[in-house]
Amino acid sequence: MARIAGINIPMNKHVVIGLTHIFGIGNSRAARICDAAGVKYNVKVKDLTDAEVASLRSQVAKACRCAANARAPTPEPARDRASRP
Repeated sequence: MARIAGINIPMNKHVVIGLTHIFGIGNSRAARICDAAGVKYNVKVKDLTDAEVASLRSQVAKACRCAANARAPTPEPARDRASRP
């Protein structure tokens, strides 16, 4: 199973569809990532070579810098008790 940006990409899907399982990547961004990585859209994930997977990983890291941290909770701002009415 190909693991990109901390997500297991389903093996029986086409690459462009499999990339959409990553939070923050839709159809158009997945297509741009495939173009930049030099991977054809209609290739199944199970048929990718190690070099193609590595290329996809680097392109995902460039295109979606916060994909791995997108779901991380954000800390709430500290409130000053004196400023409350």
